[in-house]
Amino acid sequence: MTEASPPPTATGLNTHHVLKLVAIVAMTLDHIGGALLPDHDWLRVIGRLAIPIFFFLVGHALHYRIKADLVLWMVVMLLLSPLLGRAFFPANILATILCSQLLLRYIEKHQLLARDPWMLCIGACMLIFVTAPILEAGTMGMMFALMGYAVRSGQMGWRTGKLVSFVALGLCIGVQLVIFDFTVLQHAAMVALLVALMPVLMRFRHCPVRVPRPLAVFVRPTIWLSRVSAQYYVVHRLLLQALAMALGFKTFTLRWF
Repeated sequence: MTEASPPPTATGLNTHHVLKLVAIVAMTLDHIGGALLPDHDWLRVIGRLAIPIFFFLVGHALHYRIKADLVLWMVVMLLLSPLLGRAFFPANILATILCSQLLLRYIEKHQLLARDPWMLCIGACMLIFVTAPILEAGTMGMMFALMGYAVRSGQMGWRTGKLVSFVALGLCIGVQLVIFDFTVLQHAAMVALLVALMPVLMRFRHCPVRVPRPLAVFVRPTIWLSRVSAQYYVVHRLLLQALAMALGFKTFTLRWF
């Protein structure tokens, strides 16, 4: 007769923390693969989950106020990253997040998702080639942020939130297919991961999470990492770039693009 598992315990953990942890893990594997293990493309495949989740959570936030620390870390990344083997453009993901927040403030104020969702979707598709060289993730990331706003505000009809979601997915898959020289199997796995992610995001609800007592030790680190995700992004990425240069995987090149 097996012993019953301990009941779950109430914690400060919520679904936002858990989803962001998935994004942080995917991002870390992606950056390790890109900086130190260029022959291990499966790490990059898993990493394709990070951008959709991060931007979705940006859009799902209750407000879009610009935080001073986010601006500071964006500037730090802009200044230091070109010294460690990465071009100045496209600007790092924090710049795209700030642009997404400004765009969402305008969309929310003028109720553009409800009034003219087709304009937003067509504009994103047309501007993808303009924003991609300037902002990391570009309008692809912004569309996932708009999807997060649609879920949070309850605008998930076929002509609003679902339309935005499918356009975001299509842009994401299209961009990854162009950028990454994966094998056919890896491309298929990447598409499968992104498609499987969509129902999770479309049904996302911000609510408490109860965890089994043996796993309670991971709750505080998860919450803390979620709160310092911007700082973690900058620090771990710069460290990986520096390590890649030290090991000879990257060479010093100060360039704009």
